[in-house]
Formats: sequence, structure tokens, C-alpha cells
Amino acid sequence: MKNITMATKYNLLDTSELNKDFSLYRQGRTDYLLTRELPVILEKHDRSKRILDYGCGAGLSTRFLKSLGLNVVGVDISKAVLDLARKNDLNGHYLQINEQNDLPFNKSEFKIVVSTFVLFAIPTLNEIIAVFKRINRVLDKDGVFIAVTGSTEMYKRDWLSLEVKQFPQNNNPKSGDACKIKLTEVDLVLEDYFWTDEDYEQVAKQSNFVIANKTYPLGKDEDGIAWKDEKKFPPYVFYEFKKTGV
Repeated sequence: MKNITMATKYNLLDTSELNKDFSLYRQGRTDYLLTRELPVILEKHDRSKRILDYGCGAGLSTRFLKSLGLNVVGVDISKAVLDLARKNDLNGHYLQINEQNDLPFNKSEFKIVVSTFVLFAIPTLNEIIAVFKRINRVLDKDGVFIAVTGSTEMYKRDWLSLEVKQFPQNNNPKSGDACKIKLTEVDLVLEDYFWTDEDYEQVAKQSNFVIANKTYPLGKDEDGIAWKDEKKFPPYVFYEFKKTGV
């Protein structure tokens, strides 16, 4: 079993098994809820400009967004995973960023910024706030920051392709506590951090955002998937953050 610690911040999924093809998000996995819901959310917003994929890792999320016909640039702090992203996507646009510095883009350059499974890999609220402030600068005043992260249900239910109950640290976590998830399809254990809706509301307020909408996806019969607790509890939450104009 592979064990990846997320204490170095952001989602550094650099295993080839996870990043060969975006189809790993699809049928037969809990992640299918992402590929089912994210296009619906994106359709509500102006997709005419280039989209920023913040914390793209090895490009799995970037390639999925590109499959929707979007013009996407992916950024991450890890050179190793970006090298893999470029290898898997020869025509892709990927940039390395420094977590201590601002994003290398103009003010208000993007209408949409997307971040998938990144926020719960950041260990402190102050660091999350710093990320939000960087994104705020490059986001258009009428733009949207769409963040997909774990729900408060994630660490206590029975999921189709995630195992969480075997880890004692997942019992009744508090804000900022480290939790673990095993991705059963690839036998990989990840360490994340537990954050609540209230935490993200605090982050939004301190970085001149407001939560405009929240989506809690559930498994449906028409998905054609033998869901477990996904039919009753959402493993993920989709936040749509809008700038407050300050």
C-alpha cells in the first residue's frame, strides 16, 4: 500500500495510476460525482475565457476540464507532478507556482478558477486564506471560484471507492485535525485535513469572497452505479465563491 502525506500542503498526487486518464474519475468510483456535477455548475458561468485549475497536480483535473472544451491552464507547486502532467498532456499549459508568492497572472485575468480536492490538503486556515487572496486578485469581479472538497460526512461513511472507517483519527475530528482516506481502486492512503462549512465561510469573509452557492452531490439510481452511502450522504461539497467587490 502506498501512503502519501499531505502535510506539505496541496494535492501532490504523483502516482501514474491516478493520472493516466481522466476516466478514473468516472463510472464505478465515488469520484464520478465530480464529473457528473462539475460540468453542470460550470454551465452556469461564463466559460469564454481561459480557466485556471489551481493545484492541478499531475493534470488529472486539467485534462477533464479540457475534455469539456474549455481553455485551461494548470498550476501547482510541485515540479515533479507538473513534469508528469506535461508528459500526459503534451499540448497542455502547466506552470509551477511558489506558495509564498503571488500567481503569475494579471489582475482579473480569469472568469473561472477551479480547484478540485485541494483545500482539504491545506493544514491551516491562514494558509487557505492566503490561497484565496491570491485567487481573488486574478479573478474577474464577476467571476467565480469553484472549489471541490471533502464534506463533513467524508470521514465517517461507507463509500464506493473510499475507505475511512479503519482510521482512528477519523473519529469525531475537529477543524484542522488530520484525517486519512484510502483510495481502494489504487490502494493509496492520503492524509487530509478536516474543515467545516463554518471554516470556509470564515476563510471567504477574510479574503473578500462570499459563498454564493453550495452543492452536495448524492448518488442517483440513474447513475447505474451500486452506490453505498453516496445515495444518502454527500462525500463532497462544491463551493461557488464570488468576490464581494471590496
